[in-house]
Amino acid sequence: MNHRLLGSTALRIGEIGLGAWQLGSGAWGPVDESTAIAMVQEALCIGANFIDTAPGYGGGRSEEILGKALKGRRSEAVICTKFGHTAEGGSNFSAAAIRPGLESSLGRLQTDHVDILLLHNPPADLLNGGAPQYTELEALKTEGKIRAYGVSVDRRADLDRVLDTTQCQVVEILFNPSTRTHLHPFRARLRRVSA
Repeated sequence: MNHRLLGSTALRIGEIGLGAWQLGSGAWGPVDESTAIAMVQEALCIGANFIDTAPGYGGGRSEEILGKALKGRRSEAVICTKFGHTAEGGSNFSAAAIRPGLESSLGRLQTDHVDILLLHNPPADLLNGGAPQYTELEALKTEGKIRAYGVSVDRRADLDRVLDTTQCQVVEILFNPSTRTHLHPFRARLRRVSA
């Protein structure tokens, strides 16, 4: 598999990654733990080292299974997890909740850092770099708890605001076969930013 640098980060990732929502959720049918662990390990074997998860995926179960699957292989993976939607099913985007939320994720993932922490489809007022959440994210980056941070967004206007006002290094946008028509507005802006 081809690998490339992820934007301005030092993270080298495969061109295809593994979305880990299904590891902890029965949304697409039941996945037993041994099958889920085998799925992660096979992804690593073929070079799909970027793994995207979140506390809200299966009530934290996705992160827990991922932690088990990466035991002894943590250095092979680039873990992206999220903040804002909790394992308990609620939402809390406050700056004060970032550190404890990350610590809970680190416990489930059985690691001392994550490579990427994303604000998980945050409210519009948190897409502005003046929000205190970004100060906390910078502190976590300085401490080595995270290597990069960013946001997941669904709309072009949100992408523009994030890119214009924050130091985010990673932006996750909605892209699947049912939403491909939404990608075109993102494409031109992303080219301008990465050039």
